[in-house]
Amino acid sequence: MRKFFVTLLFIFTLVFSAQAAEVKDVGTDYIITVQNEISNDIARLRKSIDEELAEINLDPENIEARIAELTKLSETASDDMTLWNYTDEQREAYLRVLSELGLSWSSYSSLIQGSRQVIKAAELETKSNDVSELEIVTSSDIFAQDDLRKEISKVSRGIVTQVLYLQSKLSKLRANLDDAAKLKKELKEAESGGSGLETPRTHILELENARLNIALTRLQVRDIKKIFDQNVDNIKRLRRRLADMSGNLVFSKEMLDSKIDKLQARITELTEELNSARKSLEGANSALSKARAQLGSKDPNAQPITSQAAIFLARSARVSYWEYLLLLIEEEIAYNRELIQIWKDRFKLFNDKASGEEIWAIRDNTEKNINSLERELEGIRALEANILKQVDELQQQANSEGVTGVIQQNMIQAVDNQRKIISDVMNRYEALIPDMIFLQQRLNAEANDNISALRIAEKVSNYSRETIIGFFNTQLWEGEGYAVTVGKLIIAILVFLSSFFLSSFGSNLLKRRLLKRVNANITAVNAIQRIVFYILWVAFALIALNIVEIPLTAFAFMGGAMAVGIGFGMQNIFNNLISGFIVIFSRRS
Repeated sequence: MRKFFVTLLFIFTLVFSAQAAEVKDVGTDYIITVQNEISNDIARLRKSIDEELAEINLDPENIEARIAELTKLSETASDDMTLWNYTDEQREAYLRVLSELGLSWSSYSSLIQGSRQVIKAAELETKSNDVSELEIVTSSDIFAQDDLRKEISKVSRGIVTQVLYLQSKLSKLRANLDDAAKLKKELKEAESGGSGLETPRTHILELENARLNIALTRLQVRDIKKIFDQNVDNIKRLRRRLADMSGNLVFSKEMLDSKIDKLQARITELTEELNSARKSLEGANSALSKARAQLGSKDPNAQPITSQAAIFLARSARVSYWEYLLLLIEEEIAYNRELIQIWKDRFKLFNDKASGEEIWAIRDNTEKNINSLERELEGIRALEANILKQVDELQQQANSEGVTGVIQQNMIQAVDNQRKIISDVMNRYEALIPDMIFLQQRLNAEANDNISALRIAEKVSNYSRETIIGFFNTQLWEGEGYAVTVGKLIIAILVFLSSFFLSSFGSNLLKRRLLKRVNANITAVNAIQRIVFYILWVAFALIALNIVEIPLTAFAFMGGAMAVGIGFGMQNIFNNLISGFIVIFSRRS
């Protein structure tokens, strides 16, 4: 049961990934796990298969002889069944089994020839890969890396198909083995007389056919398993090359400029093609208008088809072709302009020149563009199916009875014009859009890689910022209506220290002005300067407390201590200061 779910999960993952231009890398180990599971399934069935096939001669020289025997049995079947007294129902069963067995032997003969060629081609491919593995010099070109990723995507899609095919064939093998076991049991019971089996000859042929189907399916499994194993080896080799390439990859400005020059040149070519297509569309519309005038009010699809209707249908299909082609060219020009921006963005991401906002914008835009392109691709495929339906209808009309000569020629021309829409427009779209999806996916993946690195840097930065902010917001004490934090206290201290220098500057400025203009006594001026200094100091201190929103009540608990300090420790200073003022003013008087 575990094996079943592993294989189912693998198929589910790859099938949905393969719908885009680039198959997601599910990992080499995962693919090898599925490979081992399939190999184990085959190994478990091998013994039962060998036992059944030992009962049938599959030698090449016997195949043609057995086909000849079955041909003779078919020729004498009517007489034989009359001799055996077969009922109508038994006759029908015998003829059916005889026909199926003949086809099975012919299919087995053809499959053996094809199988030999498949094995030979696989062996040559393996040898070629071994040689190229030794000769390849790992490129550091980002464009070569993209090509390698596309090749990995192609091989991965092949693996998806092969896994589904192998699973279906292994299921068929089990069913064939069950059929053979059931038929053997019925024949054994008939031989012992314990069964009501009336037509053992038919059952013998059915058992032979069941065994031959086992042989056929075994060959198919062997061939596709050979290719599957080769693809697994190939994808491992390609991923090794990709890993080696990623280690020394470069994307220089010269490479970017060269790519942009090629895209600009392609835009110029497409612009010329667009102008030519517009002229052709004008001519086609003019011809259609004439055909419409000749047709009058008649329905062009009415039966029988007239020559005017056939001409109108042919010219209408021609107009549709040029309209679709114009849309394609305009779209391709837009794609190439978008490609220029994609390569510029990839260059920025590769060389770490994109800002964080640009990286996020690139990631979001690519996701939207990928979804839009995938929907557009679905629309193109639906439109292609509708055009194919119209082609079938026109073909039927062209081949209908009574449509000959010029009428038939115009109908065939209409069919050809519709088919050209498929070959020249739709197929071109279906090659263009997957390439755009691939490059958008590459840009998205590269943006996500940068976002991952950006997130790590942001986490470190956010951690440091949060740590610092948390420290500054640490609360030291609080009171009614206020809270003193480390940050507030540091700002208060800085402003308070700054106030000391500002007070000193202001008081010294006042002192110089007094000495120049008032001719005051130097001693008096010094005293005034000191008083102004302390007044400014206290004022700036109060301003500092107000700036950081620390109320004076926060320092109320220090008020008493400061008052006691001033009263006992600074009383001599104040006494001397007051005495100085008395002396000064006494001299002045």
